[in-house]
Amino acid sequence: YDVRCYVCHGFKIFLNSPILPAECGIKGDRKFVQVVPFSEGENLDWLIVVVVPESDFMERIQANTRTTIHLSLVALILAIGVGLITARWITRPLWQLSQASMAIANGDFERRVWVDRSDELGNLAKAFNQMSAQLKSSHEQLAEYSRSLERKVSDRTQALQAEQEKSEQLLLNIFPAAIAKRLKDNQTAIADYFPDVTILFADIVGFTTLSSRVSPIQLVSWLNHIFSTFDRLAEKYGLEKIKTIGDAYMVVGGLPVQRPDSAEAIAEMALEMLKAVQEFCIITGQDFQIRIGINTGPVVAGVIGLKKFIYDLWGDTVNVASRMESSGLPGKIQVTTETYHRLNHKFIFQKRGPITVKGKGPMITYWLLENPSNLPQ
Repeated sequence: YDVRCYVCHGFKIFLNSPILPAECGIKGDRKFVQVVPFSEGENLDWLIVVVVPESDFMERIQANTRTTIHLSLVALILAIGVGLITARWITRPLWQLSQASMAIANGDFERRVWVDRSDELGNLAKAFNQMSAQLKSSHEQLAEYSRSLERKVSDRTQALQAEQEKSEQLLLNIFPAAIAKRLKDNQTAIADYFPDVTILFADIVGFTTLSSRVSPIQLVSWLNHIFSTFDRLAEKYGLEKIKTIGDAYMVVGGLPVQRPDSAEAIAEMALEMLKAVQEFCIITGQDFQIRIGINTGPVVAGVIGLKKFIYDLWGDTVNVASRMESSGLPGKIQVTTETYHRLNHKFIFQKRGPITVKGKGPMITYWLLENPSNLPQ
């Protein structure tokens, strides 16, 4: 058919072409045209022509496009939100586990992870909490064991220190501190020369007769009391006790540390020894008396031998001091001329005169009587 489209003012549509929308223009506006054949029976054979302006057609498409874009944006936002929520839902327990692990690594065994879910992350959190509780229990047990071990070590250390102090004190009761240190340093033999020391010997008069009248226990008890008093006096005056032999007592001043007033210290001690024995006799009702001899001069002092060490003195000064004691009188202090010359400016003496000393011949000796500064004014 050759049909003129009155609407399109002369635009022809050929029906032998596909029946599709075509374009035409009216007053410059683009239109979409669609021709559809319509027939009913033998007498009705029409063509249906549909003309739609481009603006109306594209408005619906553009509206649909805008709706699609809006829906897409909403879907994108929803997807991002759901993704963030899902990621947070998944990663938050992992972050909590990471923080709790770091806290436990820093010693905070109280840290727990609270995840209220029953999936793998929930099971992991429960396992982590159990591990944390076990670590806390193990840490507490280890800490308690450590404290117990520290207490034991402290107790053992204190006990060892106490034993060392006892041993040290025992060693100092036998040797002067300087000599004890040298012995601990494995010095085998010690022999030192001292040019000026003062030596005191004392013994109890009639000790042998006394021992036959009292029991040995009583006699030793009395000796212990007397010699302990002498020990305290030696400590008071800074003197060095050397030894006791039976009822004899030996003390020296001026060693192992030399001192210029050793003779004065020995003289003061000797006077107090006489007073101490007198007081002891008053207390016990016994008649004890002692003889004291003093001498000043050079000696050699040291420790020799391998067993049962003793710090001892050697030299003529020692022998003369012993002779001053053995040749003295009960209740008296006999000193040599050497000692007298050291003390006559401070103490009161009485000249005894010459006596015969075994191995030395005649010697001038003196009795030490008193220190004037101690007399009542």
